[in-house]
Amino acid sequence: MIKTVGVLVLIGLAIGAPAPGRAQDERQAKEIIDAYKVWKLTDVLDLSEDEMPVFFSRVRKIGEAEDRHRRAEREAVKEIDELLKAGADDAELAGALRRYEDMRRAHWEETQRLREQAASMLTLRQRCKYAVFEERFRAEIRKMISDVRSGRDARDGTRVLPPQGEGKRQGGSGRGRR
Repeated sequence: MIKTVGVLVLIGLAIGAPAPGRAQDERQAKEIIDAYKVWKLTDVLDLSEDEMPVFFSRVRKIGEAEDRHRRAEREAVKEIDELLKAGADDAELAGALRRYEDMRRAHWEETQRLREQAASMLTLRQRCKYAVFEERFRAEIRKMISDVRSGRDARDGTRVLPPQGEGKRQGGSGRGRR
């Protein structure tokens, strides 16, 4: 009961205030997904009241590191792209590529270390459940995003928006006949 109330509070906080603008919308969507993940993981792992805050804090750190890494990698790729467009010499390109690859390696190592810290507090059975959950959860989120982009209801696949081009009046002033 207490777990359920705690999870509902987290989801309520994530949904919270309206967020204007694209960056705010993306942050709010991520918060909702994170709260949904916590809710689902709570059932899957059956953590004790004492274990929950510690484990979810570690999981949150993994997500923050992955977000930070993605932003840094995008910037590094942007730098490489700009060097290519500017006609940089091979030495400059090699340096930028080396920095990018070194950064990716360091990011992977940090993420692995954080994952190991989170997993260290789980039993073997819980670690197995967590591995299965992670893969299925990513697939579920990808499907939801795909469904939303295609105008389908993510829960049952029914179309909730007309396909592009449908539902628009062709020609006329838009005022109708009088």
